[in-house]
Amino acid sequence: MEAVSFISERLDAEKIEYKIETDGCSEEDWADKWKAYFKPTPVGNRLFIRPTWIDDYDAGDRAILNIEPGAAFGTGTHDTTRLCLEVLDEIVTNEDTVLDIGCGSGILAIAAMLLGAEKGFGVDIDPVAVKTATENGKMNGIDEDKLQFVCGDLADKVTEKYSIVVANIVADIIKLFSTQVRA
Repeated sequence: MEAVSFISERLDAEKIEYKIETDGCSEEDWADKWKAYFKPTPVGNRLFIRPTWIDDYDAGDRAILNIEPGAAFGTGTHDTTRLCLEVLDEIVTNEDTVLDIGCGSGILAIAAMLLGAEKGFGVDIDPVAVKTATENGKMNGIDEDKLQFVCGDLADKVTEKYSIVVANIVADIIKLFSTQVRA
């Protein structure tokens, strides 16, 4: 099952010993069931989020953000993600550079680029998320020289200044990073 593979991959990456038992579990692939609830969605005034498996949609004149979150966080349907997207929709200009801390699926950095940002950079501690974000950036036609995703810690990987910093992560981590981010 895909879910077992996902959990195994994460535990292996963290070098955690484990045993997974699937006795009594249905063979139905629950990993794809959530897709039935993820629909194309307008966000703010300029953005439209489109799950890659849906072809029937009307985005009007909005920028279309094609997203396949995979195992990473970031579909745009979670309240905090949506709020971040709405703020980006209001503030991003073509002169902005954007740092996405804990980039997950890459949705925030990609949205900023589609809304006109000049350059974007995303960092996440999860290599699966970075892979997903990179693939999502390519799928949205954003050049890798303008948008880059890397695996690592903020302090280790971020060396430039950014005009916009987004972090759709838990408050404890934001507090920790706030000591590393300076104006």
